[in-house]
Amino acid sequence: MVAVLAGGTVAFLVQDKAVRVSVDGTSRTLHTFADDVGELLDAEGVTVGARDTVAPAPATGLDDGDEIVVRRGTSGSGPVPGRAPRVPRRP
Repeated sequence: MVAVLAGGTVAFLVQDKAVRVSVDGTSRTLHTFADDVGELLDAEGVTVGARDTVAPAPATGLDDGDEIVVRRGTSGSGPVPGRAPRVPRRP
């Protein structure tokens, strides 16, 4: 009986992953049992729009110590974080 309980505890701990998630520069470390990036983002209520960037891709499997970065897209009215601003051409 003790061996069964110990085995279950070990299996539980092996599936728990500490993952760092950064959304628009705000980072936090989460503990999760999610199998992939998309499942973790869904569980945390992080919605991803068509113009947003997620790295690694949502279908990527998760391992302990992974880092996920979500950057929100823009409507085209301002600079994109991490990119040089566009310079208008001279006439």
